[in-house]
Amino acid sequence: SCRPHLYAHAHVDLSPMLGPMEGDLAAPIDLGSLHPELLKEVQHVVIAREDLLLHVNEIIGR
Repeated sequence: SCRPHLYAHAHVDLSPMLGPMEGDLAAPIDLGSLHPELLKEVQHVVIAREDLLLHVNEIIGR
């Protein structure tokens, strides 16, 4: 699933943007609960919130 970059001081919940069946796919993540070494390993693959284009009503790709 696509998720916006979550900063340590922010808590983003996409559930209101999605339909009732899709809400579980967008459960918010608390970065404080993740291991710091894990965050360091994935920081280069996280998409910043301002760079994310979210399509909730379209099917893209194959």
